Amino acid sequence: MAVLYLHTAPPPKLAQTDAGYQETSMLKSRFGGVELSLFPFRHPSRLLPRAAYGWHLRERLQLHEARLLLNHVFMPSVQHYPILKVLNNPTILSIQAGIDHMTERKCRHLEKVAKVVVNNPRDAAILEKWGIDHHVLVHPGVATDHISTVPAGRAQPFTLLMASAPWEKGQFASKGIDFLLKATSKRSDLKLILLWRGTLFNELQERIRRWGVEDRVQVINEVIDINQIMPEVHAVVLLASATNLVKAYPHSLVEGLAAGKPLLTSPAIPMSDYIQSHNLGEVLSKFTLQSLLESIEYLRQHYDQKRSAVLAKGASDFDSQRMLDEMDHI
Repeated sequence: MAVLYLHTAPPPKLAQTDAGYQETSMLKSRFGGVELSLFPFRHPSRLLPRAAYGWHLRERLQLHEARLLLNHVFMPSVQHYPILKVLNNPTILSIQAGIDHMTERKCRHLEKVAKVVVNNPRDAAILEKWGIDHHVLVHPGVATDHISTVPAGRAQPFTLLMASAPWEKGQFASKGIDFLLKATSKRSDLKLILLWRGTLFNELQERIRRWGVEDRVQVINEVIDINQIMPEVHAVVLLASATNLVKAYPHSLVEGLAAGKPLLTSPAIPMSDYIQSHNLGEVLSKFTLQSLLESIEYLRQHYDQKRSAVLAKGASDFDSQRMLDEMDHI
C-alpha cells in the first residue's frame, strides 16, 4: 500500500530531530509513499491561519492522490484544516499530542475521516466519551535498538538532559526551558544538557548568559548519537504547561528509558501517567519553578529506587515493530 503522509508542521532544520517526522520515516519504510508538509514556510509561525495551510500544494496533492491509496495526516493536536476537504482517498488522522484541552464541539469534524489514531489512554477515553467511535489507540513506536543501557551518571553534578527544543520564543516559557535555566542558576550541583535543532539558538545563548550558567549548561546544536552523552546523564527531562505542546509520549523520554535513565516531566504530558504508574521518575505537582526544584531534589534522594524501576521496565512498551503491525491492521 502506498500512502500520502501529510504533516501540519514544517520539517525540522536538522534532519531526524523531530519525532513526528521520525515516525513517518518508519511508516514509509513499511508501507511506502510520499511525505509532504502542508505548512508553506520553512519556519513555524502563528501569523498564518490554519485555513491557509496546504493550498499552495493543491495540484500536487491531487496528483499524488491519483496514484496513492490512502492519506495519513499528522497533527500535534485537533485542528481544522480546510485543505483536507479536497482529498478524495480515505484519510487516517493521527493526533500526536494530547486533546484534553479541547472541547467536543471543536472535535466534531473528526467524524468525517475514516479513522482517528490516538497514542494514549487519556485521549482514547475522551473520544469514547464524545461518541467518536472510529478511533483506535496505538501506542507510539520509537526506534531504540541503537541505544545502549549505561550506568548512572557520576555523583556530581546531577545532570539533566532535555531533547525538545522550542519552535517559537514563547515556548521557552511554556516548555519549561526558562524554569530549567533558573533551576540551574539556583543549584550549583546541577548541570543541564540541551539537544537543540537549529531554531532560536541565539535566543537560547542570550538566556544562558542572562542567568549566568554558561559553565553548567551544555548546548548541542547538531545531530549526534545519543549514546555519546548518555553516560554522563542522570535523568531525562521534558516539561510542558499544556498537553498540546509536545507529543503525548515524547521520543526523548522513551529513549531515556532505553538508556536506563529516570524521567522528570510535568502532569500536562500524558506520559506522566505511565511514569507514575511504573515509578519511572518524578512528575511535577504543578508547572512552577518551585515544583521543579522540589522534584529534582526528590529524584536525587530516591534516585537508586527510580533507576532500578527503569532498568526493570525498559522501553519495550514502545517497540517500533509492534506499532507498525498495529498500523498495518488499520
